[in-house]
Amino acid sequence: MKNQLKLTFVLLIVFYSSATFGQTKDKYYFNMFIAGSSLTYRGNNDVFLKSGEYTWNLNFASSVGKHFFCGIQVLNIFTDYRKVNIETKKNTVFGIFTQYNITPYSQFRPFLELSYNRGNYYFPPDAYYPENNKYYTYIGMGGGADMPLAFISKNLFIDLSFIFYLQKPKDKIIYDYNQYIIGINYRFGKM
Repeated sequence: MKNQLKLTFVLLIVFYSSATFGQTKDKYYFNMFIAGSSLTYRGNNDVFLKSGEYTWNLNFASSVGKHFFCGIQVLNIFTDYRKVNIETKKNTVFGIFTQYNITPYSQFRPFLELSYNRGNYYFPPDAYYPENNKYYTYIGMGGGADMPLAFISKNLFIDLSFIFYLQKPKDKIIYDYNQYIIGINYRFGKM
């Protein structure tokens, strides 16, 4: 786990360094930050095993240009089994992401997202329980939008997104985990 965190930290520094090269005079560079959180649910109504997965996503991002945000995220995945007497399992996925703002610096912010993640969540197609003792790579792709909640605060936004992950267990790539996001984002800085 420590090696995975070190790798993610190094990749984040390299990514930020490459994104900032030549942009020191850019007025959009590091002038806005976003802190976000969401809780989503994905259920399974199998005849033999009724389960539910709750994903708590925490993310932090910064502007690195007029159209781009870059940041880090942590997905905590809790699997709850209701038909059998098995304790709730927790899996963690963490990584870096970039978002392309389609309409930069507007109150309504549609975006496309790409991410690189590592984690111990893998649900084999022939099993009832996710594995959690190995680490896998996930490439996330998707999009969404931030919509203002100005009646509460000018800096508070509802985040509606959908991200699907390509996962590489063993020697093949599969599409196994997707996440719809209904969350809250708070923006700091200039808009």
